[in-house]
Amino acid sequence: MKNKLKFFVGILVCFLSFATFSQNAKNPYGFKSEYFPFKLVRIGGGQEGGATYPIAEKICNLINDFRLASDLRCVLLDTSGAEFNVSGLEKELFELSLIQTNNLPFDKIAENSGGSSLRLLSNIGSIPLNVYAKNQIKTIKDLTGSKYNANNTGSGSAAGSKVFLEAAHLQEKDFSAVEHLKASEINSSFCDDKFTSGIFMAAHPNPI
Repeated sequence: MKNKLKFFVGILVCFLSFATFSQNAKNPYGFKSEYFPFKLVRIGGGQEGGATYPIAEKICNLINDFRLASDLRCVLLDTSGAEFNVSGLEKELFELSLIQTNNLPFDKIAENSGGSSLRLLSNIGSIPLNVYAKNQIKTIKDLTGSKYNANNTGSGSAAGSKVFLEAAHLQEKDFSAVEHLKASEINSSFCDDKFTSGIFMAAHPNPI
């Protein structure tokens, strides 16, 4: 994973040095002048504590490690999640973002691949959907009536939750309560019984 990131960032630095993500020709990287002679690369990293944030942080650090060989400087932005990262790219709030594939607007990328600033650069790794629940919940049917965490609005996990509920033939009204917690709030809230079931889109050490 580490070597793959280094290779990806090396290619990325070369790409950013000659290509422009933003369509703002006057100032495509947000800041560059005689007082700040660098190209600022803003990365939408998702929620701090989420699945994509530490990867984005590592990429940003590696870009800054190339500062002697390029005029790039990286800033990592904490965002609400993968869905926001897509719209943020389209609105030119940042030049690069990490997005879970279930949030990728493949139609827009395909339609505008010739001239759009929206491009898919690399697939870094897989992020499975994880279902978690308290001991009394043994099957999908047992989720009915539980306190469910649908995740923070705008995040990849929230989008994954919608897909999961649809596949399980469940709606939010089937739960006794529904929370929309940020990634950083999930562990403590689960331990405190603020919710008893939910899904999370994140890398998992389980080899299955």
